[in-house]
Amino acid sequence: GYLAEEGSPLVFLPLKPVLKVEFREDEDGFSLGSIEKFVNKRRLEEVADLLFRHSESKVGVKVVSPPNPILSLCYEGAILAALATYLEVDEELLQYIIEEKVKSSERGLLAGSAICSQVRKPIAYRVGEGYVELELGMLNTHLYMIGWGDRVLLNKITTRVRTLKKSYGDIFEPLFHAFCRLSIKVAEYLEAGDIEKLSYMLKLGHKILSAAGLVSRSVEELTQRTEKLGYWTKLLEDIGQYIFTLTAEDLEKRLKRYFKDLEVYKLYVA
Repeated sequence: GYLAEEGSPLVFLPLKPVLKVEFREDEDGFSLGSIEKFVNKRRLEEVADLLFRHSESKVGVKVVSPPNPILSLCYEGAILAALATYLEVDEELLQYIIEEKVKSSERGLLAGSAICSQVRKPIAYRVGEGYVELELGMLNTHLYMIGWGDRVLLNKITTRVRTLKKSYGDIFEPLFHAFCRLSIKVAEYLEAGDIEKLSYMLKLGHKILSAAGLVSRSVEELTQRTEKLGYWTKLLEDIGQYIFTLTAEDLEKRLKRYFKDLEVYKLYVA
């Protein structure tokens, strides 16, 4: 989220299984079930109120089937995307409403995840500028999350980044700029379907986060274990102690056997 505010583009991929939501015209409010502890309900209600105002209608929202653990902001984005679609609010207006209403460093992640959920295509999104669709290189792709279940809150990560930049700005400023540039390249290689270069960019991105002290030792060890198997990985520290690997192969049995002491989640790029 902090890097998004610095101008870095963010890449979002639509995944399956999806979050299932029901709308009830005779009720109001949010019924979030098991994911309520992971989301900012007040923020959801505030953005939803603006959507209701623009559409001149109001409904109740109930989450009926949450998917495997993902970044909490992606839950919020998926709910808002489903609500916007139901109210016939397009993605450009949804983006505008979120960017205007959410002023924290999380607005880029929330807006990008909502747009991706609504258009159901891989996108590269930049705060204040909108998004482009990434058409190639994502067909028949599996995504595996591997790691520990303990959550690391996004706010903890962004606070750590701010502290590093404030205390050691002369050292870390070049790293942050390099990471932003890598994000642009990641989007370009996804769009072109160049998996080899994409793999290299993601590895470099992980090394930058590691050099900045944002990677725990346990995740660093897990990344090394995964790369020894020949899979390329990227850190997902902000949703817990997870890394992920993106591949066209079905690796579920092998990964669960090799990482039998860890959680392994299998998803699909929709």
